[in-house]
Amino acid sequence: MSKSVEKVRIMDIDYDAVNHAIVGWTRLKESPILFPYAETVKHHHDHWNGSTAGGLKGEEIPLNSRIIHLADRMTCIIKNDKPVIGQETKIIKQIERLSGKFFQPLLVKCLKELIMEESFLLDITSDFLPSLINNYAPSIIREVDLDGLMSIASIFAHVIDNKSTYTMRHSLNVANISVCLAKRIGFSEKEVKMIEIAGLLHDIGKLSVPDDILEKPGRLSPEEFNIMKGHTYFTYHILNSIDEFDTISEWAAFHQEKLNGSGYPFHLKEGQLSIGSRIMAVSDKFSALSEDRPYRKALPNDEIIAELNVMVDSGDIDGKLVKILKEEIKEIRGFINKEVVLNKPVGSQKK
Repeated sequence: MSKSVEKVRIMDIDYDAVNHAIVGWTRLKESPILFPYAETVKHHHDHWNGSTAGGLKGEEIPLNSRIIHLADRMTCIIKNDKPVIGQETKIIKQIERLSGKFFQPLLVKCLKELIMEESFLLDITSDFLPSLINNYAPSIIREVDLDGLMSIASIFAHVIDNKSTYTMRHSLNVANISVCLAKRIGFSEKEVKMIEIAGLLHDIGKLSVPDDILEKPGRLSPEEFNIMKGHTYFTYHILNSIDEFDTISEWAAFHQEKLNGSGYPFHLKEGQLSIGSRIMAVSDKFSALSEDRPYRKALPNDEIIAELNVMVDSGDIDGKLVKILKEEIKEIRGFINKEVVLNKPVGSQKK
């Protein structure tokens, strides 16, 4: 099943989306930071009447899971191309139809009372939602070290790479290659961890790219390529919004910039691109060329090196890093595309 079909099915209120809940639980339970939320995610599609295969029943289902299930299915009913006020009757009718089957009747009763307040519907569809949520549930500030960030980045890498059947290992591959190059040029232990996180998150902006573009078997149209170009811009601003992520966001987001200034989306030039950003660019190119794509098969080492040399000659990427990559190509090929245990820092794997 393609990712696009799966997403369409999940948006059907009657669709049994337990599998995607299990996938989320599998990822979260491995994270030392996010594991407290794993059980909530695991059961957020369990049916109140116990009709879900392998699921819980009634009040056995965690309360948070019951609430999220109802909220999640409600979003499937709301039509974003129409004013939300006026959709109350349809929403209630659809939710009531599944009361006692999918949803706890008491929660449905509470929702029916809330939904008659225009402010509630306006709130949940408002651009002000983040600040409104913060008013109800103020943010909890928690300090996380680089190892903790690594565990979260690993989860996001799996989400990002699963956007397409052709990028199932891409972010992990980029992280592995970047770590190898960073160690060779003398990065500190802290910097190695930072560039690994950058590699895992460098394509987070692709979550905004439609699946049919990522899976297209032929050359992208100019319009489609323009949409694709936006992914690095979104990567930059998503990561730059996190405190103390300035360096990581630059390393991650500038992987499509070129030394000659012809890259995108910022058209930075050689003097504006740090060594971390240059490592990311080389790693991304090697990884992409070594993986199957909709329009071609993975290339062998000699063809990849030939392609990279052309990019060096045209002033796109750093020739010194390509030279190091060629010297380490046997080691890189030894771990690229290998399964990496979730949340185990790739830079700490035994050689």
